[in-house]
Amino acid sequence: VGDALMAQGKAAEALASYGISLSTLERLTQADTDNAALRRDLAVSNIKIGHVLHRQHNLPAAIMRYSTALDLATSLSKADPRNTVWQRDVAIARGSLGNVRMAEGDFDAAVREYGAHFETISRLATSDPNNSVWQGDLSASYLKVGDALRAQDNLSDALAKYQAGLDIAKRLSQRDPENSE
Repeated sequence: VGDALMAQGKAAEALASYGISLSTLERLTQADTDNAALRRDLAVSNIKIGHVLHRQHNLPAAIMRYSTALDLATSLSKADPRNTVWQRDVAIARGSLGNVRMAEGDFDAAVREYGAHFETISRLATSDPNNSVWQGDLSASYLKVGDALRAQDNLSDALAKYQAGLDIAKRLSQRDPENSE
């Protein structure tokens, strides 16, 4: 329901819906602490709430949610390093933290978060070059790092990141010309 409300631009209502889901997941996770699927759902729920809070410019609360998601996802990925879904969750949390740091104007922290995001996404994309989702994530990651470098006036490195992201996007669009993304 929260996702549908967000798609309609109803952030406050989406936040309430996500909050109900989060409360339920927290109770279930406390009752079954070894249930990895519940812990993963809890991480994703925190990320979704973080997105709404970021959109509402409540940056400290967004950081708290993204950090909670990162802790959960990191714990899961350490328990099973071969689980690529959990690895991607770590990257999403890092990228989201980078977005908030950019919004705060803390470009050094944004570069660090985007760098950690890039490292994980790059590893996933290299492991499966035919996975268009991971390749798209990698392209977007290059652009985010480029944005942070540009904000630091590191224009030559930013340009190199933008070009690398563009090259991937071109390959993806040639591979699937019907895909508007």
